[in-house]
Amino acid sequence: MTSKTTPIQINISSKSNEITSSQFKQFEDGGILRLFTNDLKTERFKQVEVLSFRKKHKNNNKENIKIYEIYKDNNTYKIEAGLLYVGYINVGKSRLEIGSGYEDAFFKRMLNVANNIYFDNSSGNKGKKEESLSDMQTILEYSFLTSLKHAFVMGVPRSFTKQEHSGLNIKGKINIKKYYKSDIFKADRITYTQKELKEIQPIIDVIYKALSCINIKVKEGVLSSYKKYETVFKQNYSGKPITKYTIDKAERHPVLNNAMYSKYKSVIRWAKIILEHKNLVSGNDDNKQISGFLIDMSELWEIYIHNLMSGELGNDYQVYAQEDLSIYRDTFFRKGMEPDFIIRDNNNNIYVLDTKFKKMDYCYKDVDRSDVFQIHTYGYYYDKVTDENLKLISLIYPAKSDPKPHTKLIDNIFGSNDENTRFAISYMKEGRTYEDIRQNEIEFIERLRNLLV
Repeated sequence: MTSKTTPIQINISSKSNEITSSQFKQFEDGGILRLFTNDLKTERFKQVEVLSFRKKHKNNNKENIKIYEIYKDNNTYKIEAGLLYVGYINVGKSRLEIGSGYEDAFFKRMLNVANNIYFDNSSGNKGKKEESLSDMQTILEYSFLTSLKHAFVMGVPRSFTKQEHSGLNIKGKINIKKYYKSDIFKADRITYTQKELKEIQPIIDVIYKALSCINIKVKEGVLSSYKKYETVFKQNYSGKPITKYTIDKAERHPVLNNAMYSKYKSVIRWAKIILEHKNLVSGNDDNKQISGFLIDMSELWEIYIHNLMSGELGNDYQVYAQEDLSIYRDTFFRKGMEPDFIIRDNNNNIYVLDTKFKKMDYCYKDVDRSDVFQIHTYGYYYDKVTDENLKLISLIYPAKSDPKPHTKLIDNIFGSNDENTRFAISYMKEGRTYEDIRQNEIEFIERLRNLLV
């Protein structure tokens, strides 16, 4: 097991950072000075995991999105991150870490709500900043524990294996070779083999090692009886170091093809990423081996807002995610659209909302022209094609602060005299503590309710 060099660190949507010539050379030698989403589909990047919160992916986004780019600018070396993906990329012993640019507590809260996991406990921590955990460490641990919780319902993976025993209480097949070689001279022993259900050692070892290095608070939040899980895996743990060979055996074991234990595939996948993230895999010294973990922040932001609205708007409103819209469906140029959210009330009113994980400082340039056109297109569809009453179209952004008192966030659609339909910029403010974030969520929902009238 080899220690990694000091990682390169940068946040998405930030200005380019300077890096050292040695850091530049590490990634140049690995052959990945730049990384785009299309690269992740190739064999070379199969060890880079992209976390998704959706059961289905949007099928209308075929862009090749930049994740990062490292380049030389005159006599300096620089790195620039893209706008959407956070995570880390390992190239041998070198690491690049891309942060969200927001407070750890806010990132963690988004993750909680997106996963329907609520363990933020503010008791005894009033006014204190959230304990700082690595963004990626936290998200990996949640994903691992959640998948383990679901898989463990069927018990620990086991399969029938041949076990050898000696004695006179024979329960299996006598080992004839050993009998004539040695047992024939012993009155108290006959060697025999029988098939027994046994735990799969590499699977046990990989899961236990990952489970044992997770923060206790995280374990308590996801697995209320986490000690039960630890006890089961610990009592069968071999105690041997985890190697690439161990992980490979765990991933490829035939027992995972059994429907009963198939959910352990994702458990092992997350365990592997955790162990690599914490540098706990022995023999991982290939200077060009690429691994990593990435998350699309626009997707996380969308699921967070959806779950927040669904849980807190109340029974008067129904929130629908990603309705499939088809335009010109009988022509060769038919197109599809998927607004992030549609909200309907009991009076045949409809509200169309789209999330945008982009910087919001309430400046002219913060609201992209293409985003404005997109949300207006969605609204126009519902206004003209359906018999529902379009009341609002809105874009929802994360923000670091409230707007200035006289900042106008809403107007009649197209700035017209049509007072029936309005266009608004909505925002959800980050926070440094759970109490701050929870208050900001309440205020966001209250602002939204005021728009849904």
